[in-house]
Amino acid sequence: MEYNFERFEDKPRAMTGKEPHVSIFSYGKIYLNRRAIELLGDPDAVALMYDKRQSVIGVQSVPPSRHYAFHLNKKDKRSLGSTIAATSFFNHYSICPEGTLAFRNPTLNENGILILDLNEVDSVSKKK
Repeated sequence: MEYNFERFEDKPRAMTGKEPHVSIFSYGKIYLNRRAIELLGDPDAVALMYDKRQSVIGVQSVPPSRHYAFHLNKKDKRSLGSTIAATSFFNHYSICPEGTLAFRNPTLNENGILILDLNEVDSVSKKK
């Protein structure tokens, strides 16, 4: 039997916990690992922003008293990461991820905004 294999030329992604990791879930949550939270200055709350033209989410540290503040919630007792309940944000901007998506390169820009590019994601949903 003849096969037409295509070599996967990218390297496996190693998660050491030293780099920021951010995922979004189809049910309206955003997960940030400890390193991503540290990049933002270890806030209790963040503002969520969206650039429609470029399909980029921005996350910025804000005081929890702001009316637009989204509070960070510990994922669970074992995790150092936190989640953001962002269903209203996803619905408002019609962000509809199919399954769980991990951002390839979440980076902090010069204005202190964590840049999450929806064009640069990997599906990390578990296969059934």
